[in-house]
Amino acid sequence: MLGRRERTGLLVLLAALAVVTSACFGRANDDGVVGPTVPPGSSTTTTTAVPSYDVPAVIDLAYVQRVVSAYDHALGDAIRVLVRDRSLSDEFLKYLVGLYTPAEFETQQRAWQEEVANGRIEKSADPVADPRTEVRRLVSDQSACVVVQVDRDYSPTLKPGVQQTKPAHDHYLVLVRKQSGR
Repeated sequence: MLGRRERTGLLVLLAALAVVTSACFGRANDDGVVGPTVPPGSSTTTTTAVPSYDVPAVIDLAYVQRVVSAYDHALGDAIRVLVRDRSLSDEFLKYLVGLYTPAEFETQQRAWQEEVANGRIEKSADPVADPRTEVRRLVSDQSACVVVQVDRDYSPTLKPGVQQTKPAHDHYLVLVRKQSGR
């Protein structure tokens, strides 16, 4: 599980999300497309059992919360793999590729490499849970770029007894369309 120093690394990762904001200001992917990200392993078809991640005509809090909750689960899966392997395994990197744009992937990869290199990733018998994010407010609800203010709780990913150093409120996430091949 992640210890005291790891939460600092996680906060650095949150700060790195600011890099993605450039996508909201005209940076497109290789296909020239910018918009909300669909988390890895998510279905883009609507069924009664699987929520839809198709971008609706009107983006609302409920839709963004579904996407962000799926993102939290995928990030939790990635952290569980990292804790299990204590290395940036191919499986862990596949999660990062699915979660981030190419530039943000590089930032995330470097941050997690530092965590592993500094011995901050600990194996534990305690299961690592998913981070929890509650979407508070839509800042930009354009289909090309969704910016939301959120409360982010990483405490479920931390070692028992370790507190999150930065308050869970007033974080911002930027969602852009998933790039083909990612």
